[in-house]
Order: sequence, then structure tokens, then C-alpha cells
Amino acid sequence: MTIVLVACKKDLASMNIANYVLDLLNPRRISEFLGNPVYNLFEDVLMVFIEKEHIFYDRLDSDLSRALGIRPKIIMFLSRHSSATGIRTLTVHPIGNFRENTYGGLPK
Repeated sequence: MTIVLVACKKDLASMNIANYVLDLLNPRRISEFLGNPVYNLFEDVLMVFIEKEHIFYDRLDSDLSRALGIRPKIIMFLSRHSSATGIRTLTVHPIGNFRENTYGGLPK
């Protein structure tokens, strides 16, 4: 099972999270994806970097499969979010659109 963490170079929070993980684990660079490094964090856990904003990147799984020869079971996007209360938090939520595609992606 391959897990892929995706960091967007245009998203400051995404890059901060990615750099923290890289500093913490000091992983091995194993390849390139779209001209950016691919790191092996753990067995079957990779980190890739993209230029395009997360919410506008459709079919990433297909691109990863073609470029790296992997079929990701899980793709986790490192990204910024804000809470209504203003409390700093690390959030996780499912992807996809239940209605229109206001913030990218394909409509329902």
C-alpha cells in the first residue's frame, strides 16, 4: 500500500509542514515528479511536491502512476485551512465535491 503526501510549492503552510517532516525524518530522495524531488519517508510512504494548487490538481493518482510506477492507496494533501474559532489546528477531511466545484475539482 503506497501512501503519498503532497506538498504544494505555492502554499506556505503546505511547505512549512513538508519542511518540518523532511527535517524530522531526513529521508532519502529517490526520484523526481514534475521536476520536483520525491522522498521516501518510510516503507511505502512518499512525499512529492507540485507547483499547481492542490484544489486545482485533478487526476493526480494517474500522473503519479505514469511518472513513478505506483498506484497510491492514500493521497494526503498538506495544505492550509482556517478554523472559525481562530484556534490553531491540524485538520483532516475527505476530498471531493458534494455539489458544485466552487474551489476546484470536478463537480459531483
